[in-house]
Amino acid sequence: EDSVPSLGGVLTDKKGRVHALWASFLDQRDGDRTFHGLTAEFILPIIDPLMEGRKPAYRVLGAEFREINLVDARDRGVPPERVKELLAHDPKKRKVLEVARLTGGTSAHLLLRDADLLVAVNGKPVTRMGELEALAQEETLEVMVVRDAEELVFTVETTPLDGKGVDRVLSWAGLLAHSPHHEVAAQRGLEPKGVYIAWMWYGTPSSRYGLRPTRRIFAIDDQEVEDLDSMIEIVRSMSDRQPIRVKMLGLDGSVHVKTLKLDLQYWPTELLELSDGEWTRSRVAE
Repeated sequence: EDSVPSLGGVLTDKKGRVHALWASFLDQRDGDRTFHGLTAEFILPIIDPLMEGRKPAYRVLGAEFREINLVDARDRGVPPERVKELLAHDPKKRKVLEVARLTGGTSAHLLLRDADLLVAVNGKPVTRMGELEALAQEETLEVMVVRDAEELVFTVETTPLDGKGVDRVLSWAGLLAHSPHHEVAAQRGLEPKGVYIAWMWYGTPSSRYGLRPTRRIFAIDDQEVEDLDSMIEIVRSMSDRQPIRVKMLGLDGSVHVKTLKLDLQYWPTELLELSDGEWTRSRVAE
């Protein structure tokens, strides 16, 4: 049945007990919006710390998985005894989780590989995404995978997500840049290095000389840009109309080199910071 449009809310039983969060989801491919219930088990790790006066942090393994048939997993080298354990654990599912994508900069990215078959976590069979998300709330996991018909065990550190998002943004040459956010590392498997271009105003030096959003700046005038602070130090002393060479990395790994001239009269260098729920703006260079 079609979901009922609304502004969102919660789903409760007759006694008023909350079972799920009613939320909207947007399909960016066609712009359609649908509503689904997000069960309370995904919300409790956030609610419980808040009720106890602690800062919440949701942990993730740093890997995205897809399901494959148990028969295909067996053909790819999962041992018969492991197949029996998976069947006994979840006789209805008959699926195995396969690594589809790894989040850059995480422990999983260093240890696991695409197409690894997940068979156990902390010594117990795992066949469902929900099981894995619940287990990932621990700081470390003993992960067993099958790779090239060989069972391997890794101690993987999970990654905490505080949900704060971006809280420091540099406005420079008519673009907005910040430290690479988790979503880029998760969706593209890229290391969180350099500075991410999030926005660009048309008619600015960035627009005129081809500095495009979604690219990451990793060098300015042959000086390495490791993070936002290093970029601030590099551009702090630059003068108006100064020619600058910028090296960037695209989401597909392509390297782009552009030269621009600053226009500090109309597009000064400024730092925007979020503190106590309010954004403040301060000049970085005159």
